[in-house]
Amino acid sequence: MDDLGKTLVDGGAVREAGRASVLVATGPLKGTTYDLASEVVTVGRQAENSICIPSERVTRRHCTLRLQPNGRWALKDEGSLNGTFVNERRLPPDTWRELVHGDTIKVAETVLFFSDPRKGDGTASGDAIRIDRQAAHLEAQRLLAGFTDLRSISRSSRSS
Repeated sequence: MDDLGKTLVDGGAVREAGRASVLVATGPLKGTTYDLASEVVTVGRQAENSICIPSERVTRRHCTLRLQPNGRWALKDEGSLNGTFVNERRLPPDTWRELVHGDTIKVAETVLFFSDPRKGDGTASGDAIRIDRQAAHLEAQRLLAGFTDLRSISRSSRSS
């Protein structure tokens, strides 16, 4: 961290310390962190979105994050076909849902972790450990599902 309160992430991109962000845990943009630098952040498949997710399962304009007057971020599904999920619960279309530090947002196969250090427990290292555990848990679930699929394929080929 330098004396201007900024940190280096994502291969040298400058990120402002203390700003809300989303970390992509799964999907085509895995490992990317996006600062929520404007009051409205759009997520979708089209390049015009603030966060463009290159997947056919993502709607052109899938969901929107908005900084509310109370300083908290909220999320709204824009009527997407596959839905937007917060902590594994599907959002009703066109309904704003306030986010809290550590929430998971799922857009098709992409999972994002919402981080707002101003609203967290005040310990950046504790928050990072929690997010790393969540990412590891999701990766373990994905690997276990793949292993289960392989076992069933193996069994069916033996019985043929």
